[in-house]
Amino acid sequence: MKLSIKTDAKPLLKLFKGVADGIKSQEQAMKLTGDYVVKSVRENFLQGGRPNKWAPNSPVTLAMKLGKSKGKARAKKAATNKVLVGLGMRGGLMGGIHYKANANEVVIQPDKKPYAAIHQFGGMAGRNRKVKIPARPYLVLQPGDIPKIQQIISKEIGKMIGGLVAKS
Repeated sequence: MKLSIKTDAKPLLKLFKGVADGIKSQEQAMKLTGDYVVKSVRENFLQGGRPNKWAPNSPVTLAMKLGKSKGKARAKKAATNKVLVGLGMRGGLMGGIHYKANANEVVIQPDKKPYAAIHQFGGMAGRNRKVKIPARPYLVLQPGDIPKIQQIISKEIGKMIGGLVAKS
């Protein structure tokens, strides 16, 4: 006995093509991923390094940051001083972390590239390269970030597939 079923596969092929095209262009997923990663990187600043804490500011750096402040103002500045957070979101390194997203990728980058690189990797800086800046890696994904990024991308692909199925 032979059983044969014939069907018009055109709607199914159209759906598969839509899925393939949609997966090739995931700009919204890349934007959401960029938002998430930038927040995670900013949290690295707020915690003074994650998972490993950064080296503290040198006494010279602290003295420069405190400047001519006196009394209570000086004590308040000293108490709130965090490594690499001086200007916070107002134009310092922490506030200069952004992303660029397109259909296929997201790139996380700092605005102040030379300044950013010396803090990420460490090295000699200043006049005549006499000042040793310790590495304070801030562009670091945390172990919990990867599953969250996968979840963001999966959710966006699910929405795209759901929208295509609804149109069929």
